[in-house]
Amino acid sequence: MKKEITTQDRIQRITAMEMLYDEIVTELGHLQKQQTLPELLQKKILDLERYYESADWLADKEADDCGELPKSLKRGILTEDTIYDLLCEADTRR
Repeated sequence: MKKEITTQDRIQRITAMEMLYDEIVTELGHLQKQQTLPELLQKKILDLERYYESADWLADKEADDCGELPKSLKRGILTEDTIYDLLCEADTRR
């Protein structure tokens, strides 16, 4: 039996993924275009990619679309283009 996800669980997951996204953006910004991505940064990107491709991301997006999340919650990662664009940029540098 699958555990019921609470709004608080969802908020914590979204917040963690937002922080991960921000870390990746910052680290990519510090690297020269021609540099190979460090292993830790590649892991972070993979973690974010897994979330984006998961049922969790879709459920979080649907909860947001239904107004179930607080308006004050940072939720840029729930827009499809945000993560997709970052993953495309990272792919060009792998």
